Amino acid sequence: MSANHETLARALDWVNKRLRESPPVDKLKAIDEAAMRFDLGPVDQEWLIRQLTKDKNGTT
Repeated sequence: MSANHETLARALDWVNKRLRESPPVDKLKAIDEAAMRFDLGPVDQEWLIRQLTKDKNGTT
């Protein structure tokens, strides 16, 4: 089951904050931590990966 939009937004904010505060943290590790913390499924994790790998033009 996929998380709701609010949960995904909070997870994305949490990952971004984690990456800003601890730059050596690996993105995938931070996403895995967010998945556990926010009870996200594989589809949600893929969405987070896509959001975090977009360039400034919005493409991957």
